[in-house]
Amino acid sequence: MDDLSIYILAGGKSRRMGQDKGLIDLLGKPMIKHMLDRVSILNLPIKIVAHHDQYKQFGFPVIKDLIPEKGPLGGLYTSLCDAVSKFVLLMSCDMPFLSLEVIKALIAQKKDNTIIISELHNNILPFPGIYPANLRQIIHLHLQNERLKFQQFILSTAHLKINLDEEYQNQPEIFQNINSPQDKEKATAWRDNRLKKN
Repeated sequence: MDDLSIYILAGGKSRRMGQDKGLIDLLGKPMIKHMLDRVSILNLPIKIVAHHDQYKQFGFPVIKDLIPEKGPLGGLYTSLCDAVSKFVLLMSCDMPFLSLEVIKALIAQKKDNTIIISELHNNILPFPGIYPANLRQIIHLHLQNERLKFQQFILSTAHLKINLDEEYQNQPEIFQNINSPQDKEKATAWRDNRLKKN
């Protein structure tokens, strides 16, 4: 898998959370640390796309958006421009319970000139996703023309969808985004219920 590198987006404005969400404490450690601990097992290069220097505390390189204020699509562009690998595994810091099995299922499908993303209840999930580095130029055009909707970009490009409805039925929490204090409470309740079952 030496043709793949991992980039974790942590540069969102986090309006609903009220603070930088990747750094908030979630079940005893910063939210992004849950994901970093999990993907480190893959032994792939990892970088964090963020504007806050505090992300350097985790021991991975931190890079800033090349074109600020362009949302997640801008984060993908930054990642692809930085990468020396053929593909980028793009992730978002707000999915701390995402399973390694789901990530590996996407990696197993990677192929030239094709975006690999998951599909849940007929909806595309841009994260996690496998993105070929040769998409840089077309993404730059999207950014220049303020076409920033990530899902529309995917639909306009060669892509393969991996259906994860069955995984969701078995473990819905692995797809949970933590974007608000209410989401944090749900995560705590999920952890407590899981401990009771064990």
